[in-house]
Amino acid sequence: MAGCAGTAGDGNDLSGRDIFDPQRFSMAVYNVSTDDGGSVSWHDFRLITHPGEPEGDRLTSVSSGDNVSTRADAMISADRRKTVSVLITSINGTDVQINGGQLSFNLTTLDDAWNSLDDAYAQAGTANVSTPAGKFDGCNVYAGNKTLYFGGASSDIRVLYYMHPSSPVPVLYTVESPAGLSTYTLQSVYLPGDKDSTPERLIQAFFEDLDSGRPESAFGCLVTYDAVHGRFVPPDDATYRQFLENMNRTYGLGDESYRVQYVDTGAPGPGVAQAGYDTPLVPWSSVHYLVGNLYAYHLSGSFYMVDLDGHWKIIV
Repeated sequence: MAGCAGTAGDGNDLSGRDIFDPQRFSMAVYNVSTDDGGSVSWHDFRLITHPGEPEGDRLTSVSSGDNVSTRADAMISADRRKTVSVLITSINGTDVQINGGQLSFNLTTLDDAWNSLDDAYAQAGTANVSTPAGKFDGCNVYAGNKTLYFGGASSDIRVLYYMHPSSPVPVLYTVESPAGLSTYTLQSVYLPGDKDSTPERLIQAFFEDLDSGRPESAFGCLVTYDAVHGRFVPPDDATYRQFLENMNRTYGLGDESYRVQYVDTGAPGPGVAQAGYDTPLVPWSSVHYLVGNLYAYHLSGSFYMVDLDGHWKIIV
């Protein structure tokens, strides 16, 4: 867990708007296991925040596994009272479906819990939890029963959130439904403003900047090695201009530009030593799509990266 801190979960009940507050973290990653009574499957669930956008705070949630992914960009009002708008992108193989606009309920995240801003959860006890993000003793457990409606059908679910004062997001949560039991286990969480404390966080921030039309911010993720002075420095002005031209063309706002569905990062591998720094090679894989033809592309690569005083950078 990267710099965890928070006070969520103190009290006798909890509001849906307090489960994932975009002001209190920058990214959280969960592993999801689903037991349908006959088999168990796994997939990843990732939350990325974009606070302070023109309409409010954007909360991006991405569920991905195998060849299928769903992404929701929910714009939450500054007072956290309503979901202003939501853009939902579903990809199966290379096929893309896009839906957006106003919803009839205050969606926050596109997961099995379907948390709404105005949901209410009652305290149901305490528990000790161990996750890859850490061991959390004395978690407050909050429970809620709700009915989900899909067209003319409905489904009753029970949700349990395990909240700990040291974490700004649930350290674990479960969703019990007729389809089975889904368990969301926290892998990592990052505090507000954290863009570069790990390779994982920086790569996500880099692609999110590009996808959001902020190539200047993405350029700030890059360094180059100055062999003359034996140090890492920002790339020169010519590289900056070329980068902006390429990225504006690739990730612009037109139908011929790419959008990012999600990016996965792998474990850092051996790199080379420069100026006394280790520079591990970090692999990544992604799904991008074009709005113009609603076609998805699986793209992958790797970055040499360096930790400069606690701030990771991509070497170009």
